[in-house]
Amino acid sequence: MHLWKLTFGTGRWERLPLRGKYPKSAYGSRGNCNDKHLLVYGGALQYYSKSDNSLFICDLSSLEWNVFPTVGANPPDLHRQGFVRIGTDMYVIRGIMHNSRPISYSGVFHLDLKTGIWTALPSTENPHIE
Repeated sequence: MHLWKLTFGTGRWERLPLRGKYPKSAYGSRGNCNDKHLLVYGGALQYYSKSDNSLFICDLSSLEWNVFPTVGANPPDLHRQGFVRIGTDMYVIRGIMHNSRPISYSGVFHLDLKTGIWTALPSTENPHIE
């Protein structure tokens, strides 16, 4: 895996050092960034065969990576999922999961970034959740 920074004023790219527990290179992972942290979630570790649902966080001041510990009703291992962060809330929607072949998944999940607790939300995949 590589982490690069673009300085818009100069148009120059800089390769940044990797420290800590950083994510493996993955196809279809998603990222989200604010002023202090870069979040990377999901992705297929091998093309259409094995996915990962770990959340990795990079502190942009120290460039230190860590795996964010979670509990609860976490999503299945996905790649190519939707992923959005709003303050201390993170939402994962849809994606591709694997059994013996790629399968479209339409679940919706919420992760509270203060507590690390995943919650499944009502969706076509989980209509019984209220």
